[in-house]
Amino acid sequence: MEYIFREKLIRPGLVVQNVYPKVVLVTDPDETMARIYARHFDLVEYITQICTQYKELLKKLTELEPHLLLFTLPAEQKHSIEMVKKITRNSPTLKIVTLSEQSGEDALMKELLQLGISGHINKALTRPRDVIQLAHNVLNY
Repeated sequence: MEYIFREKLIRPGLVVQNVYPKVVLVTDPDETMARIYARHFDLVEYITQICTQYKELLKKLTELEPHLLLFTLPAEQKHSIEMVKKITRNSPTLKIVTLSEQSGEDALMKELLQLGISGHINKALTRPRDVIQLAHNVLNY
């Protein structure tokens, strides 16, 4: 399984235990999926918060000041681009990993990489522990 990571392909390995706990904000409209991702982050000692509504996202970003945003893209491409622009404008140092059903080769993913996301994962093809591996790589890159 391969993932886009700063326009390079990487293959996941074992997650190394996190030495300094970092804050991860998981954003997914499906609360069950958000909790699954949060649980996997908790297992490798990340501090995890969940946001299930896009309306709350900017407020939570300013309150928590997370190191990483695991962001499930809205279904409509136009909203995805607008949301990422707002997030990068409000939190320029935040590392963002996006999740969607899109492959990494289409125009949307290329535009999001240009906007500053750190990586993208096709969540239909990925296990939660592989998402954690990519997040760990992004945070320690």
